[in-house]
Amino acid sequence: MSGDQNQYQRDQENVSYMYTMPPQEILSHTHLSFYLPPPTVGYWVVPNGDPIAGYTKFPTYSVPRWHHRYFMNLIFGWKWEGA
Repeated sequence: MSGDQNQYQRDQENVSYMYTMPPQEILSHTHLSFYLPPPTVGYWVVPNGDPIAGYTKFPTYSVPRWHHRYFMNLIFGWKWEGA
C-alpha cells in the first residue's frame, strides 16, 4: 500500500471519522479534511404551546444520566427521546 492508502486506513479506524486528502498540484499548500459527526443517540424534545407546530428537537451524541433527564423534565419540561 502507498502512504496515502495507509493514512486513509488509519483514519477509517479512528473514532473521529476523518479523511485527509493529499495536496494537489493546483492547491499545493492546502490539505482538505472531511469529518463525519458521531452517531446521534437521542434527542431533547422541547414542547411548544401549539401541537400543530410540532416540537423542537436537539440531537445529542451521548445518553444523559438519569438525574439529568429527570431534572430537565421537572424544571424545563424537556423530555428525552432515545433514537
